[in-house]
Amino acid sequence: DSFAITRLSSLWCLSFLVFLGTSYLMHCMNQIRIAVSAGIFLCAVPYLADKRRWKYLLMMLLAVFFDYTAIVLLGLLFLDNKPLTRLKKAFWYSIVPISYLFYILNIDILMSIPIPYFEEKLEIYERLQTSGVGDEINPFNLVLLVKIAILYFIILRRDLIEQSNRYVNVLIKIEILSL
Repeated sequence: DSFAITRLSSLWCLSFLVFLGTSYLMHCMNQIRIAVSAGIFLCAVPYLADKRRWKYLLMMLLAVFFDYTAIVLLGLLFLDNKPLTRLKKAFWYSIVPISYLFYILNIDILMSIPIPYFEEKLEIYERLQTSGVGDEINPFNLVLLVKIAILYFIILRRDLIEQSNRYVNVLIKIEILSL
């Protein structure tokens, strides 16, 4: 992970601190296989940004060998690093607020995805939640709200950040989708 972070940004020290505070403590420290998969993904981001899709695809297939959930990262294959037009900005920047609107209106998009394995997993998870066994998801928890605030701050300062990190456009899109 640290090798990939130093390749992605000239502000590697700050980037590494953000990584430690967000992903490392929650995921990478607990499960080495997830850390390796995440590191491979971070190494593949420049390939994605530079439209070298075959290299990105091969890296993601390698990541799947360490953690099968990395298959979701194949969905990012069509992202690019181009600056956004006004219409695309409106689309991308509204994804998080629209997701909150779906939550408030009790619309569950994931349950309507017809992928058999994931559909079964989501149904089991939802049954556990309604029976009181699973954890309640709180989209208004402080950590998530701070991540959203940081995202929109980065969006506002994108031009300044782009001077130190040429991959900022694709990284913003990835962060929006992850939230």
